[in-house]
Amino acid sequence: MISRLILSIIFVAWHPSAPILHAQEMGQASPDVQQIDDVSRLRICVEGDGADSRRCVGHVARICEKESLETQRALAAMECYGREAQAWEDLVTQRFQILLLWAEQQDSQVARDGDRNAVATLRAAQETWLSYRNAELDRFLAIRASAASDWRAADLERRKSELLASRFFDLSLDQ
Repeated sequence: MISRLILSIIFVAWHPSAPILHAQEMGQASPDVQQIDDVSRLRICVEGDGADSRRCVGHVARICEKESLETQRALAAMECYGREAQAWEDLVTQRFQILLLWAEQQDSQVARDGDRNAVATLRAAQETWLSYRNAELDRFLAIRASAASDWRAADLERRKSELLASRFFDLSLDQ
């Protein structure tokens, strides 16, 4: 039962069309197609680059900026980095869910020893990281207080995507 659940989550987490298929099965509206494309682009980049997958940070934003026909560069950058940040956040969430299932299995296997803390420590680490991320973004905004508001917002989205990408790589499945 648990193995089938894990395989389902891995499929949903790594197959580009899985969120659409899952939403359709559940009778829900399909997620934003653009968002799925962004997540798929990141997934393909990360999986294809192996050891050099950190170069994928900024991948969606670069594609978006090239495709953007908007005349206001700051607003286009804000939109593009916002899309990138959302795609990284989706990947982080998916990876965290997979690791949470792994931690639950670890805890169930060591239940006899009374040393069940894989889930608790994973959740504590994620909560600590979220606090760090929020504080880092607040600090970043404070430093950029004198910048034009459009560029400040674009830079904030860029910084958020960098932090999320870093967290994605930190939540390695090779643990």
